[in-house]
Amino acid sequence: MKLILFLIIIGVKSLITKAAALGLLFLIFFMKDRALCFAPSRWIWFIFGLPKKQIKTYAVFLYTVSALLSTVFMWYALSFAGFRYASATAVLIFFAGFAARGFQFYKLWNRYILDEWNKYHPSEGSST
Repeated sequence: MKLILFLIIIGVKSLITKAAALGLLFLIFFMKDRALCFAPSRWIWFIFGLPKKQIKTYAVFLYTVSALLSTVFMWYALSFAGFRYASATAVLIFFAGFAARGFQFYKLWNRYILDEWNKYHPSEGSST
C-alpha cells in the first residue's frame, strides 16, 4: 500500500510541476503583454523573438521554480503519509528529475529550438 501511495505522490508531483511551469509562463506572458495570454498564436513570436540566452534563462527558471514548488509538496505529502526520510527522498527525486529534464532540454534545444530560433533570426547563424 505504501508503494502505491508513493507512486501517487510522485504522479501528483509531476502534475504540480507542469501546472506550476504553465502558470509561471502565463504570468511572464501577462507581465510582458496582457493580450499574449489570450492569443496563443502570438506566443511563438514572443518566445522566438527573445535572444537564445534569454530563452535558456526562462526555461531553466521556469523548470527550477516549478520543480521546487512540487518538491515542497512532495516533502509535505511524504511527511504527512508517514514515510521515513521524507526530506532525503524529496531532494533525491528533485535532483533526479532535474538531471533528466536537463538532458531532455539539451536534446530539445539542439534538435528543435535552435532550428526554430534560426527561422526567426536567419542573419545570426546557428551558433549556440
